[in-house]
Amino acid sequence: MKTKAFTLIELLIVIAIIAILALIAIPNFLEAQLRGKVSRAKADMRSMATAITAYIVDYNDILGQDDMRLLMGGNSFPVSYARWMALARLTTPIAYTTTIPRDPFVLGSSRAGSNLLEEYNLDTFHSWNGAATEISRGFRWALSSFGPMRKSSVSMSKVMRFKNNTDMEAICYLYDPTNGSMSEGMLIWTNKGMMDKPDTTPGI
Repeated sequence: MKTKAFTLIELLIVIAIIAILALIAIPNFLEAQLRGKVSRAKADMRSMATAITAYIVDYNDILGQDDMRLLMGGNSFPVSYARWMALARLTTPIAYTTTIPRDPFVLGSSRAGSNLLEEYNLDTFHSWNGAATEISRGFRWALSSFGPMRKSSVSMSKVMRFKNNTDMEAICYLYDPTNGSMSEGMLIWTNKGMMDKPDTTPGI
């Protein structure tokens, strides 16, 4: 009596079908995961922006101004430490936010070898640290996330000092989902809101 079994060809066909389905499903899963990280980063920065605004209203002072002045004064504090101290002001002594969230696109030790930089990057703009152009365009502070391409060598000043529509270097520093979810560039939230394109406000 013969027993029924799959032939080699039938098994190969089944394996091929599974492989095709996997090739379709895995990219879609990774895409959804990436979109989720982008949404989380935007939500985190929105919450932090609310906390920063509340801090500024209470103290009439830009977050971290004293910490960054220490840095500019020639002290040995690394930039990462000064920025971390500035963000820490949001949690104590008044809890404008309960925790400082981590950037979901963080690279860990690749950011100057310090876990202090796992949080979102904070830039504050003051006349004494050479940010006259940023101030003239209405920028006082900016939060940024690495973004999906995780580029660590981007220049915030390029985005803040955008000159014209041919300034492609500055345009590429901003995350643009219309170029695909793996678009290069950072996610940036300023005191003016989320930046989805370079600001064209006239400046110095």
